[in-house]
Amino acid sequence: VGSVLGIWRRSKSWCELVEISFRILVSSSCRYPKMKIKHNPGQISSNLGEKVEFRIDPSAQSFLIDILGSKMYTFPAGAVVRELISNAIDANIAVDRCDENSVALSLEEDGTGGYLFSVQDMGPGMEPATIEQVFCSLGNSLSRVDDRRHGGFGIGALSIYAISSQAILETVSAGTLYRYLLFKSESGVPALSLIETRIASADEIGTCVEVPIDR
Repeated sequence: VGSVLGIWRRSKSWCELVEISFRILVSSSCRYPKMKIKHNPGQISSNLGEKVEFRIDPSAQSFLIDILGSKMYTFPAGAVVRELISNAIDANIAVDRCDENSVALSLEEDGTGGYLFSVQDMGPGMEPATIEQVFCSLGNSLSRVDDRRHGGFGIGALSIYAISSQAILETVSAGTLYRYLLFKSESGVPALSLIETRIASADEIGTCVEVPIDR
């Protein structure tokens, strides 16, 4: 892990960063098993008093989101690239694809001095309920049901906000194309808004995430 982070930090450009990350993740997805998360509640006495469960104060939500979405990463750019490419690889695994040609990467200048970084997969797409689960909640991960996939903690989607205030998600599910704006609400927590929905054309498949990046 340390050597990989060192390679990322030495990347001289976004193009180099994306290329290195893609090669590492494609290679590792087919060679290494995913870390498994096991829950062991242990022995609990039946002679208990009133139960008080852990809770998160609503006033602290934006603070925690900020920590998990940006403050926890020593190299935010690498975290975003790693997360989006990993998600694309996982989506392809869901339909038994595991090759470089199943993930399309794009890095383009946006005309204002920044970049538009996008990752397109050839997976099964996501229905609206799944999109809300992934991008508007903590701890929900599609990777826990498949040991071939990356991640499993359900916080990686927040990494987008480490380098950008918004992103565009486009996905095709059951013949319908959905286009969403991902952003932080006025209260500082992740939100999404449906921009477009229509019947998908025959050549539109999978999911694409586009993130604007300042230089």
